[in-house]
Amino acid sequence: MAKPPAPSEPSSAVDLIDASFRRCTGKPTFLDRFYERFLRSDPSIGKMFERTDMGKQKDLLKHGLMMIVLFRRGSAAGVATLNRLGRTHGSTGMKITPDMYRHWTEALIGTMREHDPEWNPGLEREWRATARDAIDHMRAVDSQATTRAATTATSATVAAGASAAAVTRPAAPAPATSPRLTPPAGPTRR
Repeated sequence: MAKPPAPSEPSSAVDLIDASFRRCTGKPTFLDRFYERFLRSDPSIGKMFERTDMGKQKDLLKHGLMMIVLFRRGSAAGVATLNRLGRTHGSTGMKITPDMYRHWTEALIGTMREHDPEWNPGLEREWRATARDAIDHMRAVDSQATTRAATTATSATVAAGASAAAVTRPAAPAPATSPRLTPPAGPTRR
């Protein structure tokens, strides 16, 4: 699983990301523009949001971006949130694919480029690395959960199979005569 950066990471890079996040989310059009880009990026993504309350979704995005910044800082709250998102967005939840994460990242970077007056190539590199690390962490959480579920299912199947075999396996035939109960050889007394 991708580990969050150590809290001792030089604060300047994280502070740049945090300031960029605040500049972007402080603009009233940022969240709308992000979703315009993201939903247009792939028809399957647009379909996923057909019945979504976009007002709530924008609030979730803003909160999620804040948690990504906290993850970058090494915050337990950021890690816990990305753990939860890894499970809800993964193979047993929303089934978000690597390609969808790529579209999400490109929509985010493009929208930030439009809305952050201090945008520059170095800041873009930092945001891309931050998004990549957060997504890698979420996918690793999903992978671990999937592996655990498969292991549990396999163990249950093996245990059920062993129980079924014990129930359906015929018992070994009893010997025709037991050595202790066999009369000694020789003349019979009457």
